[in-house]
Amino acid sequence: MDKILVQMTEFNNWANEKYRAAFRGVEFEKLHAKTVYGPFIDLPVHMFAWVEGWSRRIQGENIRAVKASPNFSSWEEIDKEWARIDRDFLARVTSLGESELNKGFKYTSLEEREMTGRVRNVILQLLHHQMYHRGQIAIVFRQFGFQPLEDIHYIDFLLERGLW
Repeated sequence: MDKILVQMTEFNNWANEKYRAAFRGVEFEKLHAKTVYGPFIDLPVHMFAWVEGWSRRIQGENIRAVKASPNFSSWEEIDKEWARIDRDFLARVTSLGESELNKGFKYTSLEEREMTGRVRNVILQLLHHQMYHRGQIAIVFRQFGFQPLEDIHYIDFLLERGLW
């Protein structure tokens, strides 16, 4: 187990929960608003769907697509699925030993290229990918005048846990 990766995944899940809580205060219909990124609802679904997609790739499945926002009919469904994927991802990261983290695996990219990845790099990509999209979500929350999002600084995560 890589303690830094586990802690960063715990932080990621903590931040995602803060965002899920903010989304609970927005009417579901408003989540279909058009943004410069496409329909607003696509951002959170894209974030967690690719965590599951990459997890499946690592296990040898050939992923061409992941769940999309039209697969969900309420925020509650999205919230539940996102929380489940976050829990599963943390459990997976926690369970991996050093040799498993450094293990390579083959997959076919969306552009149909045969690729090789390393599990550790995929975890880092997924963590940074979600940070990137949380930034986009924060911009849209401000743009549409939704309730401001809570700060999600790493220091706050550590302070809450007495780790600072």
